[in-house]
Formats: sequence, C-alpha cells, structure tokens
Amino acid sequence: MAKYMIFPRYKRNYIFHPLTEIKFMIRIYIKQAWVMMKQQKLFSTIYILGTALAVCFTLAVVYSVYIRVAGFYPDYDKADTYCMPYIQVTMPDDKKSMVYRLSHQTVNDWCRSLKDVEGVTTLYSTSGSRFVKLPDGKGDYLIYTKFTDPDFFKVCSFDFIEGAPFTEADFQSGIRNIVITDMLAKRIFGTEHGLVGKELNISFVDYRICGVVKSPSTASSFAFAHVYLPYTTEPDYDAINESMPLQGNLTAYLVIKGQAQFDAVWNQLQAKAREFNQANQGIMQIAFQQAPMSNSHTTLHYMYYNDQQYSRFKMWEVVRYYIYLMFLLLIVPAINLSGMISSRMEDRLPEMGVMKSFGASKSRLLGQVLWENLLLTFIGGILGLLFLWGGLVVAKNWIFSLFYLWGTDIRPTAEIPYEVPSEVMFSPILLIAVLLICIVVNVLSALIPAWYALRKPIVYSINQKD
Repeated sequence: MAKYMIFPRYKRNYIFHPLTEIKFMIRIYIKQAWVMMKQQKLFSTIYILGTALAVCFTLAVVYSVYIRVAGFYPDYDKADTYCMPYIQVTMPDDKKSMVYRLSHQTVNDWCRSLKDVEGVTTLYSTSGSRFVKLPDGKGDYLIYTKFTDPDFFKVCSFDFIEGAPFTEADFQSGIRNIVITDMLAKRIFGTEHGLVGKELNISFVDYRICGVVKSPSTASSFAFAHVYLPYTTEPDYDAINESMPLQGNLTAYLVIKGQAQFDAVWNQLQAKAREFNQANQGIMQIAFQQAPMSNSHTTLHYMYYNDQQYSRFKMWEVVRYYIYLMFLLLIVPAINLSGMISSRMEDRLPEMGVMKSFGASKSRLLGQVLWENLLLTFIGGILGLLFLWGGLVVAKNWIFSLFYLWGTDIRPTAEIPYEVPSEVMFSPILLIAVLLICIVVNVLSALIPAWYALRKPIVYSINQKD
C-alpha cells in the first residue's frame, strides 16, 4: 500500500502521493538553488562558465562525429548508401595482389544487374576542383565538380529550382548537359532563375545547363559539388585495360535497405566473383577486399583507423574510443568544479546538520544538493551550446579544419566555405546530448563532495557555524 505524506504547515492539511511529493520537493530545490545562485554570484558565475566551456568542447567532438554520419539534405539515406568495395586482383605469375577501382563495363555487368538494391550510382575519380570562366572575363572561379550518372539524382534527393537532371539519353550519348547549384548560379550569373539552356565554360570546355538545384552543404562530401556532370563526357571513360579488364576509375554506391537485403546483395557479388574466377583460372583471380560498408561506417572507420582497410572495422571500438575521449574532456573540469562544491559544502554544513536533526535522510539531502547543482549545470550547458553555435557561425571554417579528414572531407576554403546544415545544428539528438552531458558533469562534480559532507555527524555539522 502506497505511503502518503501530510504537510501540516499549511492552513489546511494536504495529503501528498509519493509522486506528487517528489515533484513538490524538486520545485522547492530549484527555487532554493535560484535564490542561492543570486546570493553567491561569484561562485555561480565561475561554475556556469566552467560548465559552459566543458560542454562547448565536448559538443564540438559530438558535432564532428554526428555531422559525418547523420542523414541530411540531400543525402538523407547516408546510413543505407553502401560503398562498393575495391576489387582485389591476384595474378598467378607473381602471386601479388593489387586493388583497383571499377571500370565502366564492370559497373554495368556487376552492379547495375544486382537484384534487391534500391538504387545504384557511380562517381568518377576525376571529380574535384576545376575553374569556371567568369562571364565578364575578369578571371576564373574555383569550383568543385562531381562526375556521375543520372541515378545520382535518385540516390540523393535534390530540390530542383528549375530544370531537371541530365537524362539517360544524354548520359549514354556523352552530351555535355550539366546541373549546377544555386550558390554557383548566383556567383556567376547573379540569379538562379532563367539559366536552363545557357552555357558555362569549365576548364576551357563549354557545357549546357539543364538544371539548377538547391546547394547541399559541404559537410556532405558524398553529395556536395558546384557542378554535376555526366562522366561519359570525360575522355576514355570506358577504356578497357587488356591486361586488367576490370580496372577503371569508378566507385559504385548501392542503396540497400535492411540486413536481409544486404545479405542478398553480398551473396550475389560473391557468386559473380566465383563465376569470374572459374572462367579465368590460370589468368587472374579476384576477390572483394571487404563487404560493402555504408557511408556512415566508412567515415567512422576513417576517423578512428585513419586508413581504408575497412575489413577491420569494429563499431564498438570506435564508440568506446569516443566515450573515453568525451569522458576525458569532462573529467578535468568536473574535478575543478568538484573542489568548488566541496568548499561550498563546508559552508553549508550547519544547514545540513539542522535538517538532519529534524529527520532528513542522507539520500534526500544528497538529492537536494544534486538538484541544486543541476540548475547551475543546465544553465552552463545551454550557454555552452550557444558558445558552440556562435563559433559555428563566426569561425566555422577554422573549427572544422581542426577535425578535417584527408581523403573523405572537403577542405573548407574562402571559395568553398564549410556550411553546417540546420538539420544538424538544431538536431534533437544534439539537444539530448547537451542534457546528458550536463547530468554527467553534475554527477561527477557534485556527488563525491556532497556525499563526503553528509557523512559528518550532526553535532559536528551544527557546530561548524562557530
């Protein structure tokens, strides 16, 4: 039978249910903490600023990871987009193995024929920086290009301001129709409207604009570019190396939903490899370096291992590493804050002694101290989040250059600034992370000094007022 509590200090006796009692006590604790915060302004200011800096630095690490694995415009299916592994080729003469990208024919024969995939797209290795000739002829403008195929616009959900992607017929014929972003359109033409059909000179080659899309964030290295071009416009895109017919310049990406679909696709790829090896015994043998990995997992692997040997990826190792890193970022300020709270608890010993003499238990007093410090910690956490948001607005290029990953990220420059998507900056997951960090800081900093102070005898605590 539930116990109830009577508070006789009111004009009428109110009977409280245990849950109501807890809510009532929490309100009392918060009100008391607010009063003490105004009374002890120096302590409160130092505590809040110390917490804010700890939360800011820890959230910077959280952001650097989350922005690379989260799905946002236009790459919403990042966790379901799998990078096709390189093909490992072994020659029987020297027994040496080499790893190659895929050729145009290999993609058609091996990837586009797969069943149980939601989509297949490719990126050409010549994607990267090029120059656009300005219309006034006063110079060139550095841009980032991406050579791909029409299915890229099905894998990535772009918002078209006008026009449409280049068609399959354009792709097969090698017609120089391109899609540009609104950011480049405004920079070159001053507007993002009325551009379909106009020409754009890229590295001394004329292309025709067929569509304008809303610019993606540079945080999405898979989807970001200023210009999207058919890779069939590149010379020798379908050239076949007689000694190595599978070798090419393409990386394939497969959209796979769920583990069952992934297993089916992987079994098909292994079956194709066995069939090829049987037909080419004594000539060459192939194998996949590893199973396909999602874009999210490949990024996490590169952040932790700093290589592309994806076969040794272990999620728990990566998660454990970042847990340890965030713990180290929090434990140092927590120790400093703990010393401040310990000094404060010495001043509050008489108060605690009086409350214990009237029957307050240690657990209730400990809860009171934790709730009081949680208010200060929460204010510091919100301030730390504001610090980080301000840094992402004022010095975003510098902040993300600290976490730059060569080979996977697009390096921020004056021409290609780093843009943080609003879906990431204001993500509920990161707001939950702030709350969890505040709780951890509060427990690490307040629990031990409060518990140590509450172990003192009642008489000793009361006599401390002298």
